[in-house]
Amino acid sequence: MRSPTALIHDSGSTTYEVAAALRTHESLTVITNDLRIAKFIATVPDIRLLVTGGELLGSVYTLVGDRAEAFLADYAADWTFLGADAIHPAAGITNTNTLEVPIKRAMIAAAVSTIVVTDSSKFGHHTLAKVAALDEITQIITDPQLPTGTAEQYGDQLTRTPHRVQTKSRAVIEDEYSAR
Repeated sequence: MRSPTALIHDSGSTTYEVAAALRTHESLTVITNDLRIAKFIATVPDIRLLVTGGELLGSVYTLVGDRAEAFLADYAADWTFLGADAIHPAAGITNTNTLEVPIKRAMIAAAVSTIVVTDSSKFGHHTLAKVAALDEITQIITDPQLPTGTAEQYGDQLTRTPHRVQTKSRAVIEDEYSAR
């Protein structure tokens, strides 16, 4: 008998959308460091929720630090859904906030597969801190607005969804929470 699927959700607006798409699934365990995702998942029946703990980065409602990383080291997940500030063929996955990089790396280490979910505007750029090389990532999912020439640089690793990857602003997500 297969145990329930375990998923790790990184913080961010696109990973929030992935979490929201899970509301009809059963027998899932979701691990997250994002308080907005945690609040949403807490309202979904049949999904077990684990929150990493750690220190709050209030501007992004993200838990980081040694305790969050140690928490993840004790778990094994099927998939990590990772957000990215930028994706570049040579630089890989990068992030502007250096405090988030160690937790993102811990998420990658805790999962069998890592799927980066991001909108097409993040491609071809790199930011301050390297999170992972592309060969550490199982799949990258984005929207169909990514130009074909850019998409080809990522080969079979890239999937363009039939619908635009929606990212919501913090204000929109907060309004949705208030309505519940």
